[in-house]
Amino acid sequence: MTRAITPEDISNLFPFFLETGMDNVVHSITKIPAGACAFLEGDHSSHVAFVLKGSLRVIKIGESGREILLYRVLPGESCILQLSSVLAGVGYPATAIVENEAEAVMIPAERFKHWINESQSLRDFVYGNLTKRISSMMALVEEIAFKRMDVRLIELLLSKTSSEQRVIKVTHEEIAGELGTAREVISRLLKNLENDAFIELSRGKIELTNRNGLQSILEDM
Repeated sequence: MTRAITPEDISNLFPFFLETGMDNVVHSITKIPAGACAFLEGDHSSHVAFVLKGSLRVIKIGESGREILLYRVLPGESCILQLSSVLAGVGYPATAIVENEAEAVMIPAERFKHWINESQSLRDFVYGNLTKRISSMMALVEEIAFKRMDVRLIELLLSKTSSEQRVIKVTHEEIAGELGTAREVISRLLKNLENDAFIELSRGKIELTNRNGLQSILEDM
């Protein structure tokens, strides 16, 4: 049984909520199940979400159906694209999918727009989020434009595993979405790594059988 979120939990993640009266904030908590679409591209948000638990994947879907992961929204964060779309009065420019069951404080958009004019601490939070996301987006553009896909794939596999935990539960489609390429490209690169005895593939799983070898590939690049 999971522990209920308390006002202290909320204020630790979002200190600026102390200015609004914590009782009202606690009553604004919404649970969103894993796999649900939290925000759909083109929608005008009626509320702004401040994530307390779980995580959201913010993705951009092309006309071909291919998707690319822009960033994740984790506890203590809010989606900067949603914040900016609410402030500008325009549709949400991406799609946000709940990756792990989430709980979030949902603040009505009009209240948020009024509040940001009144609260310096909220403005600091928004600007801090904006700076972080701009940096991460620039890094994403640099990776896509300048870094080889096989290198990015190896880095992803290493980041999601460890010496103690060598197995990652993920599909080729999910990796392709995270790296912004086609599933066929990922399947081909993974098969090459398997043929070279660096990994072992099974349905929905990848096991790193030679982690040191993968690290050596990156060091030799």
